[in-house]
Amino acid sequence: MSTVVTIPSHVPRIAELRILGAHSNFAAVDLELAASDGSGDLGTAPHVWFTAACGDMPLPGVVRGTVAGTRESGSTIRVSIPRPAPGRGTTGATKCDLQVRVADSARFESNTLTTTLDYSAFGQTSSPQAPASVVPGDTGGGDWEDVVSREERFSANFPGHPVIQETIWFSQFGAVLPARVYSVTNGQSRYSATVVDYNPVERLLVERSRSCPPGANTCQGIPDWGIGYWKTDIRGALLYVISRFQQRDAKVTTLTWNGVALVQGVEMRLTNNADQSRTFVSIYMHENRLIILESTVPRGDPPPVAFNESINWLDERGRPVRYQATYVNIPDVPKPLPRGAPAPPAPSGR
Repeated sequence: MSTVVTIPSHVPRIAELRILGAHSNFAAVDLELAASDGSGDLGTAPHVWFTAACGDMPLPGVVRGTVAGTRESGSTIRVSIPRPAPGRGTTGATKCDLQVRVADSARFESNTLTTTLDYSAFGQTSSPQAPASVVPGDTGGGDWEDVVSREERFSANFPGHPVIQETIWFSQFGAVLPARVYSVTNGQSRYSATVVDYNPVERLLVERSRSCPPGANTCQGIPDWGIGYWKTDIRGALLYVISRFQQRDAKVTTLTWNGVALVQGVEMRLTNNADQSRTFVSIYMHENRLIILESTVPRGDPPPVAFNESINWLDERGRPVRYQATYVNIPDVPKPLPRGAPAPPAPSGR
């Protein structure tokens, strides 16, 4: 059995890591660094990999940074990362060890920079780079718009041009994953699609498992579950989203299995206690990307079927795809062939 090893002709280089400050509630910290890449393919939102530890269990994650400008030595990248929780016996800890890397669009990674986050040095001032929450105005009311994302392998029909916000997602087993929210407000109705990239979860949780105490199976996992529980994190992603909606101040009125173009998913309906508005939720996972379509309409309005059922799946070339059998996004389960693809040859007898 041979193994192909790719030696990149270039890798990005990072330097000058600076801590800009903590958010006002210390839930996150903003960083800035310089990056240079001879190929010029960092893009506008390069992935920033990090490991942060305030105690015995580090917080692994990857988030999208922002190219905030250029300098003689290269590009300036800014990024916000969440603060890890203190480890056992370190309640109130203010210092955290941090490692940071940057990946270009070809996924080649830079060198690693390390520093110490000292929250006690930040005082009570919030960072000027803290991301403001996006509250879109009335972006709907016009023509419906098809949104197509080849990167995230989906398309959907929105009642207007969506606002796109970069955010993060905490998986059930503690990985920080990059996410995007596409949102439209149309009068009193709200529509959104949240897309979470679970592709990094194996690497993140396997790396974190190396910090577990020897023999700590509850942390390290076993092969069936995935080292660091990464397989379980993907297997349970749909149920994890359901549990998060169940924590809202709302009554779940419908919870059913569903499939769109033979991709397995879940449909939920909730009645919100505050104003009796109704929320319709569609939850799917395709190519390790968790997709949550959520629409909330006033009491008495018809269900937003045109939005929630508009989702479609794309292949690696950005073409719509429908499978020959039910697609279940679970590790170790083979992906079915798309319709129209030739069947694989039958194994020859001996």
